[in-house]
Amino acid sequence: MSADTDFEDLREQLRAKCIYLADDNVPERLEWFRMQDFDRVITKDEADKYRNSSRKEGTPSNEDDESGSPPPARLAGIVRLTHKHDFFMQACSGWIPSTSPGHPRFADIRPSAFTEDPGIPELMGDYPKIWNNVVALLRGWYQFEGEDATKLRDSVGVIDWTTKSEPNPAHGFKIGHRVFERQSPENLKNFQDHGASFNIETWPVEPEAQLELDKIKKTHIAHPIPVYYPDPEKNLIPPYRYRDDLRGAIVRLEFHLNHWFIDGRHTFTADIRRMKILVRPNLPPRDVASPIKRKGIPSRDDFSDEDELPRPPKRQATSHRTNASASTSQQNPQAVPSTPKKTKATSTRKTAAKDKSEESPKKEKYKQSTLHTMWSPK
Repeated sequence: MSADTDFEDLREQLRAKCIYLADDNVPERLEWFRMQDFDRVITKDEADKYRNSSRKEGTPSNEDDESGSPPPARLAGIVRLTHKHDFFMQACSGWIPSTSPGHPRFADIRPSAFTEDPGIPELMGDYPKIWNNVVALLRGWYQFEGEDATKLRDSVGVIDWTTKSEPNPAHGFKIGHRVFERQSPENLKNFQDHGASFNIETWPVEPEAQLELDKIKKTHIAHPIPVYYPDPEKNLIPPYRYRDDLRGAIVRLEFHLNHWFIDGRHTFTADIRRMKILVRPNLPPRDVASPIKRKGIPSRDDFSDEDELPRPPKRQATSHRTNASASTSQQNPQAVPSTPKKTKATSTRKTAAKDKSEESPKKEKYKQSTLHTMWSPK
């Protein structure tokens, strides 16, 4: 699987351009920085440059003024986009109308996916370090604010703290990208048209969401996920291909880590800056039905249905001697017993025995048929 990619070399490239999250001492190289409406992770080097600059003390930073604020840290890793959880990295994030509390507006949808260990031998042990460093950065925000780090469990977003078991690298962490933005003179000036497949006019949505899309076509612009096909194509992946081409893929991931306070809750987001497929997904088509499960032989015997089987008729003990012959034998043990006379009772018993012997094959046949029907495999 990894024969076409030199992962050792790729890891060095990421170290040169980004903060490779599987390295040691990552949290010590980063810190949180307060913007106007949110907080972001930046490198300590950029923080020192900002503090040593000639900017006036007390001048509020502005998230829209990238030239005046330290740039966000580019965090990187090599991960797999998991297919085990619900996969919402689709063009419309699977959005459908709902009146449930907390349900996002259509204009605010954020296609997302959980990451997991890519399972590449050359990168053995990297993903657990990536996950642990992400958690350390989340805890670092509470230290940055002077709050109790145990409150992290009340947060939402990057790490799913709602699981019954303690979150760990096997649960992964979530990344996402907001695709719609309200029009402004600045973003219209910088807007880049990638073609009809990426335009808000033709943005693919569920039928139930089409009306909501129509409402924002004149007020918003679409920002496709910055994710690219592997070499040699290197093309931007169109929105209608997100699910099929990304679910289960191994990717080179670069993202920014931010903190927001939304609806009274601390929310952390891992915002995709750039992503490239390294290994295409190897999953069966979504429309292929699962094989029919057949009931097998039990691993332990079970005779609980024994009472339901047909029982043979009870046999009644009979004597070959009449009462008279028995009496004679007792009086004269040496006498040869005489042949008993055919009494009416004896004749009746023999007739009944004959009738019984004639019916026996039918009953035996019924018994065998019943047993075969009940025990034949289904």
